[in-house]
Amino acid sequence: MQEEPEGTGPPGEVEEPGTLYMFLARLTDEGQKLMSDDPQRLNRVSQEVRVPGTQLLARYALLGQYDFLLIVEARDHQAVARLSLELGARAGLHIETLPAIPIGLLSEREPEMATPWAAAEPEPTEP
Repeated sequence: MQEEPEGTGPPGEVEEPGTLYMFLARLTDEGQKLMSDDPQRLNRVSQEVRVPGTQLLARYALLGQYDFLLIVEARDHQAVARLSLELGARAGLHIETLPAIPIGLLSEREPEMATPWAAAEPEPTEP
């Protein structure tokens, strides 16, 4: 029995917990025309596009400078970059990709990695 190369599990599924990414997306001029003709285009495209090592967890429409927020889990930067390019090209989106770090991980650090703003308070001096 031949083993599958690492990272080639079912399309669109992450084999083990990966990094969360936020896609902040704006419709391009072409994307606005596409969405006007087919309001369900983003839903359909986001269900059709499959990149191994990625999983689309949630989609939200936004008010403000961005039109959509997509929350993605991916095993590595290369996989999330491929997903971003494919979604952007097929749905007419300009996507800004941001890795997300759980807040709890920010407090779990080694003492030698402490940041200046987390330094201990100075000991009080006696009068």
